[in-house]
Amino acid sequence: MSSAITQELRQQQENTVYLHDEHEIDLRGIFLIFWRRRILILSIIILGTLAAIIGVSNIQSTYTARALMLLADEQEKNVTRDLLYFFSGGSAGQGSVLSEVEVLKSRTLAAEIVKKLKLVNDKEFGTKIENNNGQELERLFKNLSVDGTEMKTLPPEAVDANVAQTVTNFLQALDVLPISGSSAVQVSFRSISPHKAALISNSVVDVYREYKHSLKNTERQKRLLWLDKRLETVRQQVFDAETKIEKYKTQNGLERGQYDVIPLQEINKLQQDAIAAQAKHLETKVQLEQLEKSNSLDSIAGSYAQSINANLIRSLQLDKSRMQTELSELSKRYGKKHPEIIKAKAQYASIASALNNELKNAKQTLKNELVVLEARIEKLNERVEEIRGTYDSDSEAVVKLREIEREAESMKMVLKTMLETRERVAGQESLDQTNIEVLSYASVPYEVSYPNKRLLVSLSALASLFIALALSILVEKVANIYRDAEQVEMDLGLPCYATMPLLKKLTAKELADYILVNPSSSVSEAVRSLKVALVNNKDTNGAQIITLTSCEKDQNKSALSIWLARMSAKSGEKVILIDANLRAPEIHKMLGINNDSTLVDYLSGQKQLEEVMKKDSSTGMSVLLGQSVPNTAFDLLNSKKMKLLLEALSKTYDTIIIDTPEAYELPDARVVGKDSDHVVCLATANKTSRDKLEDAMAAISEHTQARLGIVLNNIGNE
Repeated sequence: MSSAITQELRQQQENTVYLHDEHEIDLRGIFLIFWRRRILILSIIILGTLAAIIGVSNIQSTYTARALMLLADEQEKNVTRDLLYFFSGGSAGQGSVLSEVEVLKSRTLAAEIVKKLKLVNDKEFGTKIENNNGQELERLFKNLSVDGTEMKTLPPEAVDANVAQTVTNFLQALDVLPISGSSAVQVSFRSISPHKAALISNSVVDVYREYKHSLKNTERQKRLLWLDKRLETVRQQVFDAETKIEKYKTQNGLERGQYDVIPLQEINKLQQDAIAAQAKHLETKVQLEQLEKSNSLDSIAGSYAQSINANLIRSLQLDKSRMQTELSELSKRYGKKHPEIIKAKAQYASIASALNNELKNAKQTLKNELVVLEARIEKLNERVEEIRGTYDSDSEAVVKLREIEREAESMKMVLKTMLETRERVAGQESLDQTNIEVLSYASVPYEVSYPNKRLLVSLSALASLFIALALSILVEKVANIYRDAEQVEMDLGLPCYATMPLLKKLTAKELADYILVNPSSSVSEAVRSLKVALVNNKDTNGAQIITLTSCEKDQNKSALSIWLARMSAKSGEKVILIDANLRAPEIHKMLGINNDSTLVDYLSGQKQLEEVMKKDSSTGMSVLLGQSVPNTAFDLLNSKKMKLLLEALSKTYDTIIIDTPEAYELPDARVVGKDSDHVVCLATANKTSRDKLEDAMAAISEHTQARLGIVLNNIGNE
């Protein structure tokens, strides 16, 4: 067989190593690969799992505590805003919830909690500040407040590095998640201490509620202060009006009943309507003044809030505040021309523009309301004068008195309305106006949230398994050795006559006598299989010349030669065993026969054939022993006398078995193989190189017409 043909067969085998018939995956072959590499696979799995266990044990365990609160504010929901969120893919009310989430995650609120719990001195979040017993820490927080408009974020240059880093570490451990489809918010906090995690999570909820409550109190105090000032003014106006009435009556001699000639019922009705319109006009004017003065919606409520879309304005103000905070945070990390800064500024400008437009529309709405009220008051007054004009008034003083009384009644109505408003605002002090309901405070978590040690170790073991399996297939793929007879036959295109099991370590004599002592062993059966294969492939009726060689040393080649010869002799054949390994002969040692007369003596002409012929006492077969003559071994085997010897022996013996040196490095087997019927090469599974065996068989095939075959050693255990 030529090298080109051998290479082509090998390439075909490589391309179909895991395909049985190009359509079916060889599951058995893959399983056998894993079985052969089981030690490698188990080692990788064990090492990977141990590494994962060690790694996981060194990871600091953290606990997560979770609190749940409801931010629902049913009284202030805006239908238009909710519809916008709905049609944009969101849920109603989610806009305000997301704004509150940003407040909960703000550095200002975080700084308040850090201050309250003294987390700067906590090893997990900050480092201890040792100066003036904490006075420096107090100074750093002096500008912080839970007042909505007075809360100030300290600039980075004014905050101690420890405090700033503590706040940053705190926010990294804090998670605030809105519950989809509701107004509920989950506050989660991670810490290495379960009690600390629960404490901080609950503190976030409490500080946030205090912040919202303080915000409401501040708004209420401002409204009460403004109402008190206005009440003082209106009371004085009412007192002055009543004094003016009494004084006017006295001056003009008007007694009760003298000016009742006018139809009082209709006039009183019109006057009451006029007074109500004047009170409404005054209230609207006050609302407009407040809005123009501070752009604040603190005092806007009731129908006014609905008419000017106050909820949308408040939402825009919250969005503006949130974007201002986000822009401040981004400015600390990026330059002015960074895309994130530009994008944030554009969003801020858009929100500010929308807010200004809404405030402008609100002011215009109140102004239009004033115009309507003024027209109504004027119309009512004209109607009163019209009714009065239909009657003869005998006193101009009565008309003047009526006018003064109307003014007094109007002021009384305004005073009454303002008193009711103040009473309502003052009554809210004892109520919780934050619209925040704590659904559940965080309990102490006793299960580790990170790392999930079982999961990580299991995943590591699974990953190690896949790596081990892949590595096993890779090693098997690149391994340049034969595993079984099927691979040999597929790769070389030569028959594998037999597979020999692995024997335990035996002495040379024990190895030679193994089939005699153990005739029913798997080794004996393998030798019988080899003998049958050789007999079935016999071409002539004469003697059968069998040359045995191996690819490399130490492959039990000489033992196989003895076994085959003895097995043939036991079956009644006339057998001669020739030790043609003239470089390192082994047969005389294994048979226990003295090699004082050898094949070398005969080929060199020193002795006759009868003088060098020996007998095996166990089977009676003839033996020609060898002698170590490495320098002349090739010449002797390649001599004409060796050829004539084989021809002469063929006439006398049925089977001639020739033991030769390894065929990969030495040419002896090629020379002897020229005159042989069979050349059998012994290879060791999982050891013999494919390239070496291919080269050896290719070299032999170039020098002989004999049938070539392989015996694979080291298959299984005996």
